[in-house]
Amino acid sequence: MKQLLSPVLLLIITFSALQAIGTLEKHPLDNSESETLILDNGLKVILVSDPDLNISSASIAVDVGSYMDPENAQGLAHFLEHMLFLGTEKYPDAGEYTEYLTQNGGYSNAYTAGDHTNYHFQVFPDAFEGALDRFAQFFIAPLFTEEFTERELNAVDSEFEKNLESDSWRGYRMFAIHTKEGHPEHSFNIGNKDSLINASREQLIEFYETYYSANQMALSLVSTHSIDQMESWVRDKFSPVKSSGRDALRYPPDYLEDEEAVRIIRMKAIEDQRLLNIYFNTPSVRSDWDAKSESMIGFIIGYEGKGSLLSSLKAENLATSLGSSVWDETGDYSTTVFSIGLTPAGQANSERVLELVASYLEMMRQSPYPEFLYEEQAMMAGLRRLYTDKGEGADRATQLANRGLQLPLEFAENAPTLYLRQDPDFYFEFLNYLRPENMLVSISAKDMETDQEEEIFGIEYSYVELTGEIYDRLANPEIVEGQTLPNPNPFVPENVDLLPERPVLLINEPGLSLYYGQDQEFQRPKTAMHFKVRLPDTDYSVEDAVLMEFYQAVVREKVNEIGYDALMAELGYVISASSEGVSVSLFGYTESARKLLPFLVDALQNFEIEKARFDAIKERMVRGWQNARFDNAYSYVRYFTSQATFKDYYLPAQKAAAAESIELADVYAHGAQLFESGNIEALVYGSVSAAQAVEMARTLKASLEIKAIDNPYENQVLAFDSGNQLVYKEVLPTNNSVFRKDYLVGPATPENRVAAAVLSNLTQAPYYSEMRTRQQLGYVVWSFNFNLKDTTRLGFVIQSGDYDPVELVRRSDELVSTFPEMLRSMPEDAFKKAKEAVRSELEKKDKTILEKATRFYQIAYEHGANWSRRADALAALDDLTMEDVVAFLESTIDPEQAQSQLILLFARQEAELADEVEAVTNLDDWKAGQSYREVTKL
Repeated sequence: MKQLLSPVLLLIITFSALQAIGTLEKHPLDNSESETLILDNGLKVILVSDPDLNISSASIAVDVGSYMDPENAQGLAHFLEHMLFLGTEKYPDAGEYTEYLTQNGGYSNAYTAGDHTNYHFQVFPDAFEGALDRFAQFFIAPLFTEEFTERELNAVDSEFEKNLESDSWRGYRMFAIHTKEGHPEHSFNIGNKDSLINASREQLIEFYETYYSANQMALSLVSTHSIDQMESWVRDKFSPVKSSGRDALRYPPDYLEDEEAVRIIRMKAIEDQRLLNIYFNTPSVRSDWDAKSESMIGFIIGYEGKGSLLSSLKAENLATSLGSSVWDETGDYSTTVFSIGLTPAGQANSERVLELVASYLEMMRQSPYPEFLYEEQAMMAGLRRLYTDKGEGADRATQLANRGLQLPLEFAENAPTLYLRQDPDFYFEFLNYLRPENMLVSISAKDMETDQEEEIFGIEYSYVELTGEIYDRLANPEIVEGQTLPNPNPFVPENVDLLPERPVLLINEPGLSLYYGQDQEFQRPKTAMHFKVRLPDTDYSVEDAVLMEFYQAVVREKVNEIGYDALMAELGYVISASSEGVSVSLFGYTESARKLLPFLVDALQNFEIEKARFDAIKERMVRGWQNARFDNAYSYVRYFTSQATFKDYYLPAQKAAAAESIELADVYAHGAQLFESGNIEALVYGSVSAAQAVEMARTLKASLEIKAIDNPYENQVLAFDSGNQLVYKEVLPTNNSVFRKDYLVGPATPENRVAAAVLSNLTQAPYYSEMRTRQQLGYVVWSFNFNLKDTTRLGFVIQSGDYDPVELVRRSDELVSTFPEMLRSMPEDAFKKAKEAVRSELEKKDKTILEKATRFYQIAYEHGANWSRRADALAALDDLTMEDVVAFLESTIDPEQAQSQLILLFARQEAELADEVEAVTNLDDWKAGQSYREVTKL
């Protein structure tokens, strides 16, 4: 492996920015090792050992997905994915796997794609072997218990119901039904009760035995354990996985017929959106993994700087956003997708949008191969391999397993950062597929005129094939003046020398506080900077909230073009504005961050943009607020929880109404007075000198000419009395109901924080197992603990397409009331495991400079510089007993003492039932009679 990587680094080293790196294959503090192997049964394996990880994880990718669903059982691959979690011959209890992971700080999940299915989990290292043993049995001897076959079909249907009114799922369905009949892309991939009504246990077993073959699987393990230990476990536990020796599955490469016509789907959206998606049937990109030509094409099309396609669309007020991606569907074909957020003018002139897209693609075809872009991306990839944390947990394992299945095994670990060759031929070949005869266009909007209805999702749509003049204009486009390839990126770093370690300094002065730390741990030439201007204490109206969000959006738009270059040089930045202040944060290579900061600070005060562009931004944001009610119910409910908790919080619908009368001049006036007075809270951490940090902070203050204040604004929190409960209700326009119940435990003391965390660890699995698996109440079932401002809370959420929220909360309360007795009967070992899981979470090490800087900032400014916060929690955990946890729960849920918020959101079909429920229906009126308290920095 080491010898194979050397040519890449020798290639990259030609660039001046990497002179300091030399021929390093990995960072000197990277203690990881890796190995690949293939078991006798053909199972491909990637092992990564890293003693610095906090969590262990594993994943298996199987070379079969929904594309192989039988015609009479659409969704069978997805159904099978669900069934493997519900008991095996060695571990027959359906909830045992989930319970084991939860008790050991972990979780599991899976997904079914078109050509593969992936299963993954993460868990604390001490429990890794036990988790692997349970996981392996999925692929050796699953039970497919008849009882759960019927129950889990309900879960699949509930998942379908959850997605039924999702515009993204509906859009994908529109794409699918307009591909060739008989092609796998044409299928109904998720499945529901109707499509699976005839699916039997025998059919599941037949599908499993036909396609689940070890020689067409890849397994990844990422852990603190040694390579030798993990290899021993893999050989012991996964060698029994059977192999049929079958060949890899193949698929027809063409799912669209070439036609001299512009194929356009017009879809009526659920949300008030205007989205134009362009799909191209393109070649497979898996053989291009080492040249990444399609990635370069996607980068160029999605570029947002000067001369870009988005800039030309914005110049004509046709679009507000553009994204480009390549769906790596199979080893035989891919799908290239452009997603364009339209303005009203763009929706009315969609043909002009397509002309600008065709023009830009033609400009790319006529331009030379952008060798400089390949070199920039190769250089940034080399830096990323050395200086960017590779992550941990289930996400990392999932990516490794997928790459092990789809790419050469020996390169799978580092494939995303390897640039081994340039391939101009494939670059131009791929571009030649991006033509109108190979294109499908989808336009979705709430006000779309339609004449057909799709039978599964009930989507209203129309479909036309336009020939003649419009096709000719797109097939032979005129290149629009000003459209160009990106220029070389000025933010790609030229100096990545590490500064020597220096002592930590703390600087304070009126109106400015600066925490500074020089990195002594990660040894990377990177810096994280957080600057926040805290504003004076004042009444904060809904108009103020909207003005701040408009101000934030306008400033972001102002810096977008130069900021996009920064992002491509792996220089992250965030500009945000809220009631509590205006923040600027940067993370990336130190030299680049210092270059970008003055641009961002200037934009805070000089943020003029064209009125048409502001109108487009405003229209998009208002639509977003109006569309919030069409979110998944479990997501939408959070707005009401926040409104009931905070003194100054406004619902999306309130913002949409207030925004109608606000114009660009109002935003200018608001921005002009923002920095008259305030305090700057700053933290700079990383490979940067103290003098540089002080200079940046003081320059920021001088540039803003801000005057110090004594009492910055802090949103107040509802003050509940013992035994008080808020019950709020609303009827949704969607087909799912939800309840969320939050218990206010008390102040976020170390004792309350650890008791809530241990309690959640012990109860999450039984709550999920009973509500989701056994009672089949819905696909979304959550129980959790969290800290909000200076309070500790417990939360419960269930979303359902079959049960109303009153019934859901009744069943939930009934189960929760049994938890004290359940806890008392638990073995001591379960409590010890829960404590160790919480301990491991508290002791989790920062993985990047950004993570460490963010934690430092939160401690400094949100927790009153309480640097012993973690140690205090660990000490409280040491003293915690099961009796303490039981008492904690009993007092929390005791009706005489409980302080809770219950939000009931009824599905539209339950409106009559909602009328019978006694509850608050206007939070603003209710809040007027409540008292609030100042937040303490715990």
